[in-house]
Amino acid sequence: MWDLKNRNDIIIKPADKGGAVVVWRKDLYLAEGARQLSNSTFYRQRSNDSTIPNNSKVKDAVSDLIDAGHLPPSSKYFTYNNSELGHPVFYMLPKIHKSNNPCRSIVSACACPTEQISAYLDSVFQPLVMLLPTCIKDTNHALNIFSQVVLPTNQLIHLFLLDVTSLYTSIPHADGLAVVKRFLNTRTSPVVSTDTLVRLTELVLTLNSFEFSGEFFDQISGVAMGTKMGPN
Repeated sequence: MWDLKNRNDIIIKPADKGGAVVVWRKDLYLAEGARQLSNSTFYRQRSNDSTIPNNSKVKDAVSDLIDAGHLPPSSKYFTYNNSELGHPVFYMLPKIHKSNNPCRSIVSACACPTEQISAYLDSVFQPLVMLLPTCIKDTNHALNIFSQVVLPTNQLIHLFLLDVTSLYTSIPHADGLAVVKRFLNTRTSPVVSTDTLVRLTELVLTLNSFEFSGEFFDQISGVAMGTKMGPN
């Protein structure tokens, strides 16, 4: 039996949806994390913490873009000093609304090397996403759309649901960058060039490293759920 009085034996997390609180046995939580991170398509284990080296790469890249005139001098705020850095951490939220209770994996990106860049990119991407005819802002927006749909009564109608498994990690970096470039090229009178924004996006995608249970990993596919530009 595991002892609820011993807080070292349990993990307490909010459910992914619904507002419930979930209490896990710590060994089961760690086993699920190890299972997810053993997927070599999405993750690669490393021997050390790469937070500071990644921060140096970000600072060098931003400095190069500023020196070349592709970013204004004020863009130095995109970077952190090493003393200001946080420690990216991988954690999971249980999906208790789904059978077998799969988990949503999230990387906490607070004060990580690319956090400020990701926030800036999110401000650029969001207006483009909102213009897409397929964009649904929230539940109320969806319900409004559904209320206006008139279904024919003289033929058979099939309704179906589509759920993408591991959506965030399933987007290959090269393809994701190509799509970002295509949509950025639709802007009129851009303040910052498409190539510069794609380079910044590449930093967010490729410098996603984190810690889980004392071990270190790189995410080698997709975008981390937890970085600000991720949803857009």
